[in-house]
Amino acid sequence: MSFAIKVSNEAIRKEVKFRKSGGSYAITIPVSVADAARFSEGTIGDIVVADDGSLVIRHKAGRKKRYSLNELLQELPETFELTDEQRAWEQLPPVGNEI
Repeated sequence: MSFAIKVSNEAIRKEVKFRKSGGSYAITIPVSVADAARFSEGTIGDIVVADDGSLVIRHKAGRKKRYSLNELLQELPETFELTDEQRAWEQLPPVGNEI
């Protein structure tokens, strides 16, 4: 069986094999797929059987995603202009133990 995870406008497709594990089946999700879907160890998700029989794994609703610093920095534009107010703050002298 294979599954696809759609990330942006591209789909990542990997084949997985179901294994028996006690009274359940288990699959191993490749790290590349988990990373693309922003799943990591300890992430809680919901598994749903879609109308067409596909298995869909979603992040558990109601839980906030914790972003890494690198993920946040990637969202910044390459260049941006400071507002006049921000420039004024930049020019203020230190008043405590900032340095």
